[in-house]
Amino acid sequence: AMLAKIPEEKMTEFVTGLDLDSVRSLDAAFYRDGSRCLASVALGLAGGDGVMPAYVESLRSRRMQALTLLPADTLVVSDGIGDPAGFFRRLQAHAARTLGPQGEAAFMTLDLAAQVKFGLSFYQQILPLLGGEWGMALIPLPSAAGAPLVQPAAVLFCVPEDPALLAPVLRRLGETGAVTAQPEGAPDNHRYSLTLGKEPGTPVRWHLLAHDGALFLTDRPAAFDRIGAAGPRLAAPPAPPTAPGQAAPAVLHYAAGLSALPVLLAPLQRLLPEPAGAMAGAGTDAGAGPAFHETLLTGSALVFHTEMPWSVFQSLGRAFFNGVREMHRRAETEHDAGAAQ
Repeated sequence: AMLAKIPEEKMTEFVTGLDLDSVRSLDAAFYRDGSRCLASVALGLAGGDGVMPAYVESLRSRRMQALTLLPADTLVVSDGIGDPAGFFRRLQAHAARTLGPQGEAAFMTLDLAAQVKFGLSFYQQILPLLGGEWGMALIPLPSAAGAPLVQPAAVLFCVPEDPALLAPVLRRLGETGAVTAQPEGAPDNHRYSLTLGKEPGTPVRWHLLAHDGALFLTDRPAAFDRIGAAGPRLAAPPAPPTAPGQAAPAVLHYAAGLSALPVLLAPLQRLLPEPAGAMAGAGTDAGAGPAFHETLLTGSALVFHTEMPWSVFQSLGRAFFNGVREMHRRAETEHDAGAAQ
């Protein structure tokens, strides 16, 4: 209702200033090189001082931190960087310039809603706590000798702009009854069990670890023993190839361990027409090299680049098409059954 009162020419100025059409070209390539396949999509960027070009450019100096805190045998990891707090600051300033007080007030409704619901500032506490780096990982857990392998733990993580915000935010969420956080173990463990609400007997749903400037969230707290333990860690993303005289691209997103996906998805094969073992062992061809994805920011383009062994690509493609085929078959079966009634 507030934005509806803004003149059309002001709204046009606001939208134009976002510079959402800063992509000027698109190039794509997919090819097989022996035992590997490679796919790249490059979006040519026009640059400029609009909100979106300025935001993308601001990411160039950021570096991933949480990746190197994970154990070296992490099965799958996806890590990306951004700047939501900076983006909203730019957006709010742009709204104030182009739309005036009404536009600025409209973007303050998020902060007001957070204040009313949780007693927290959306811009000063929530966004900085979420930080500028987020990801997920599948971490293997140890199993007793002779026991079946334990399913890996899924872990979400982020790197806050100010880790000191965690304590007051958890305290405030507890006071409002939204989330109850209880310390686990010794105080210097920085581990918490989280429950939604504060009713007695509410089961613990999540566990939180604050470690080395990052926050980790999982429903399998045994994963924290792997994260905090001494031992080999994951390496930083490999340096992308750079032409002579050019600055190295910034890595905005990195995913590794994609070769493990077919094996992790193997139990789903029981839902598909093919034998359950059709994907077993896929992606274990060490000679074919790793499988990974990178999103790179070069001097004038945003590049999405993926590499994987050809055998992994075949396994993932087979699982996808078999899944689509099975869903189509089940839909036809249900349709025929309904028509027969």
